[in-house]
Amino acid sequence: MLQHHGRVWVAWLGLLCMGVLSQNDHINKPSDLYSSLLRMKVVFKFDEAVGELVSSWPKSSPPAEAIRYLESYQSVVLDRARDGGIEEGVSGNPLHLYSVIKRLVRLWPFLKPHLEALQHDQQEGVVVVEAVRLVLQAENNTVLPDEADLTGATIALARLQHIYNIPVADLMKGKLTATHTPSSISLSIEDCVDITETLYNHWLLPLAWQWASSCIKATTNHQLQLSIQQLMDNIEQKHDQSWTANSNIFLPQPLNISKNQVPRQSTYTYYCRGLHQKAQHSLLRCHVGNRGSHYLTLQPVRYEELHHDPDLTIFYDVISDAEIEQLKGIASQMLKRSCVGTGTGQPDETRVSQTAWVPNNTSHVLPIINRRIDAITNLFVYEGDLYNRAAEVLQMVNYGIGGHFTLHHDDFDEQPGDKAAGSNGEYDWLGGGNRLATWMFYLSDVVAGGSTVFPTLRLSITPVKGSAAFWYNLKRNGDRDPKLLHGGCPVLLGQKWVANKWIREHKNFLRYPCSTHPNQ
Repeated sequence: MLQHHGRVWVAWLGLLCMGVLSQNDHINKPSDLYSSLLRMKVVFKFDEAVGELVSSWPKSSPPAEAIRYLESYQSVVLDRARDGGIEEGVSGNPLHLYSVIKRLVRLWPFLKPHLEALQHDQQEGVVVVEAVRLVLQAENNTVLPDEADLTGATIALARLQHIYNIPVADLMKGKLTATHTPSSISLSIEDCVDITETLYNHWLLPLAWQWASSCIKATTNHQLQLSIQQLMDNIEQKHDQSWTANSNIFLPQPLNISKNQVPRQSTYTYYCRGLHQKAQHSLLRCHVGNRGSHYLTLQPVRYEELHHDPDLTIFYDVISDAEIEQLKGIASQMLKRSCVGTGTGQPDETRVSQTAWVPNNTSHVLPIINRRIDAITNLFVYEGDLYNRAAEVLQMVNYGIGGHFTLHHDDFDEQPGDKAAGSNGEYDWLGGGNRLATWMFYLSDVVAGGSTVFPTLRLSITPVKGSAAFWYNLKRNGDRDPKLLHGGCPVLLGQKWVANKWIREHKNFLRYPCSTHPNQ
């Protein structure tokens, strides 16, 4: 019989009644789940219910799918017990995220018919039938991952391995960093081969070669080694037939010339690892003050100058935990897959996250937060209609598995008169002007990875919950400042939430006066 059925299944019935497991299709859908760790929490809840059920299979012999599911699920149980119930070690671990998606995509469809049959088995008791019914009902109320989610999670794992230079052998043993205690989750040789094949099929050939080289060393099964070698031959052929010098999608040389190569490193990769030599500036200071605002006289802010020319500053403790939780609660009902670019921007692997646009009228805390930004920056940040807005509505972002945003500028590329899709739909680029400045709240600490990097400035910012980074995207002459190229590094372990407030130029032209020097 099922063990602890009273505690486990009554709790699950309560969750179902409260609608905790339900997700609206217009908010979320399969193939988007991997792009938000918040969405994945619901998936973990369902996985827990299935895991608890198969761990105490009823009277009949469990099917092979139940045994495999349980073998995979046990790592979740072990890590939750080891970490004292701290969920981030599981739901924030990319290996667990990949594993839970793979269980539900590859095993659940074959396990489900066995559970449906148990509902009609006269030999089973009422408790068993009710437990099975609750799991099947939970599935009907839960958006489960699909093959596209599994592909996204696979590519995310490979991205993390590449950018942070993690030995594949370490990753297979559950070790993410040199200081990270290996988790109970590990990648099997089957996982290794599956990842290699996915990378091969998506033309990520240098990464596919790197994984295949590790896979073949991870097994002593001669037949499997022959199969992996055939895959490596296919990768080599596909790579060398298309090889072009100085192309980032290929290795430095054809594989028939050299087998022992590593994928090229981009500037973005280099800075995410923290391998750059940080710029030193004797004039950089830390301050506590009111920034010239009477509003801040009784609540001065702490801030640190990170760079001069262009100026980049980080402010500490400028949003409270209570405000953060309220914003997260609002955004959780509005998150959709982040797009790249303006106008007809589409989801892209260069940006793995989900976004919610949260206007002032959504919560009483938003006008207060905006007033605080106004006082600190001395810029107008009020929202309004097309031609009377000083800033866009707050953009909340929750990152996904290996969530990142490659190097980019925040200001618009469009020329005056062009159309672009913004936070409130279609607007004229001239209506509020370009994005003069960026204010970015960090709404969570990140255990590993997730820094914001500025390669030209030789600068990286580690997320600190409650802080905010501020910089001007435009020079005083209105041109883009190319030095403000930046990116969000992949989240290696933990959760990452940020909130962006983009401040527009037209309503702030007197607060950010132009310069007499044409190049400033």
